[in-house]
Amino acid sequence: MVGDGHRKRNPLPALTATTKPCSFTSFPRPLESGSPFVFQRLGRGIIGRGEVCRAEFSGPNRFDEAQEWWVELCTNAVINDSVRRPGSGVVAFGTFTFASHSSQKSVLIVPEAILGIDESGAFETTIGPAPNTSIDPGSTSLPSAESSA
Repeated sequence: MVGDGHRKRNPLPALTATTKPCSFTSFPRPLESGSPFVFQRLGRGIIGRGEVCRAEFSGPNRFDEAQEWWVELCTNAVINDSVRRPGSGVVAFGTFTFASHSSQKSVLIVPEAILGIDESGAFETTIGPAPNTSIDPGSTSLPSAESSA
């Protein structure tokens, strides 16, 4: 169970991720419209776009709650990954507050599409609901712990 036991937990979505090689040799410029997620250095890394699901966390247990959410999400995911390299499969981009009493939330976002480039070449991943399931935007994130400050 994620959380402190004093709140109700929303169900996690069941996801399918499919990764396959692709022919890109560099990241496209300009990046597609919208708000891409980028983890890049020296022309290598991953770029994500879209949002399949997100989770928000706050309070002193935000890191533990995020880890539990991520482990459960990945455990329930169906992953078809012929590439099997860092950044392939299910990926979440995240940002975390420094202070446990911050009014801002820590967030993990799973994108709909990922383009990755590394020394072995390029790959693309698509992530979506598992077959015969749907994702209700109201149920894809966990309620945040309230700050005790």
